[in-house]
Amino acid sequence: MRFRLLPLFLVIGASTAHAADDPVEIEPTDDTWLSQEHTGKPAGRGTRDEMQLYGTGDEKTNRALLKFDLKTAPGGFRAAILQITCYNGQYTSSATSYLSCHAIARPWNQDNASWDQSAGGGNWTNPGGTWDPKPAAACRIYGPMGGEKPRAFVFDLTALARQWQAQPNVNYGVAIMLEKSCNAELRIRSKEHNVADQRPKLRLYYRGDPDKSAMALPPAEVPPFEPYDPLAPSVRLNAQVDALKLGQDFEVKFSASGAKEPYVFSAAGPPVPGLSLQADGTWKGKPSKAGVFVVGIACTASNGKRATDWRRVVVVDPNAAPPKPPDAEAQKTKSEPPADAAKTAKPPAAGKTKPAVDDE
Repeated sequence: MRFRLLPLFLVIGASTAHAADDPVEIEPTDDTWLSQEHTGKPAGRGTRDEMQLYGTGDEKTNRALLKFDLKTAPGGFRAAILQITCYNGQYTSSATSYLSCHAIARPWNQDNASWDQSAGGGNWTNPGGTWDPKPAAACRIYGPMGGEKPRAFVFDLTALARQWQAQPNVNYGVAIMLEKSCNAELRIRSKEHNVADQRPKLRLYYRGDPDKSAMALPPAEVPPFEPYDPLAPSVRLNAQVDALKLGQDFEVKFSASGAKEPYVFSAAGPPVPGLSLQADGTWKGKPSKAGVFVVGIACTASNGKRATDWRRVVVVDPNAAPPKPPDAEAQKTKSEPPADAAKTAKPPAAGKTKPAVDDE
């Protein structure tokens, strides 16, 4: 009897040993970034020490891919928090935007992943990556942002990480991308960077609670992000929609290109109270309720192709006190990089819309 109990105790001890250092930190096995500017170019960027996230005002944004192996991590964690470090960010708007994090839905590797290909010559289902349109997590971006200091972005991936551990065969990692309308430029450290504290980390918490971050967005407030389909119509808006004001007149118009004219617009989700969408894409009215709303604007072309533009719309009461952004300290990494490391981060050259990107 003793002989049989001894291995059981050893197994129990082994399952909790790694949780003694709380949190347990896991670095990516693969990470890279995809850019539509490199359509048709098979070479990946997985060996670089950075990942570039750019917004272009539509769905064709750069995105970062990260994959973590949880096979040897002990189970029973209370939270799984992904942290990435932006060492050079450019975002001139004063509006609040966000990064969304999506579960990738097919195998890929950093040596082969490009805008077109995932791994071993296989293509993504849609150019730019195959992922779950519904975000697993999201993180706010507060503007304006300059490139003068590193700062951290965090995502609560607890539910997704538990799924990865229970079903390792569906663990293809996550894709991180900017909100469609966010024209920002973020340079993120990769796992190849020589400063360990700035590499991406998935932190598993077993006993303690992760730091509460005002940057995290509730999942219910994050709109889906549909993968790019070159055959579907591309939907655009003629104005920037930031915070709408309660009871004030509002009117914008959606338009489309590609597929086949004419186009018909319709609501694809719950509307903003007080606003109505017309078939020609005109969206207008007076918001009658303050709050955060996730709305979908569907566009159907005459050949049957359909695309949906999902948006997060904030309606504010002008008589209410505006929410305050978190302290600057809350947006920094826990472990500040050495001062000389921060000095080496150079902002984009003046006059350029984004830092130079080497062609493959």
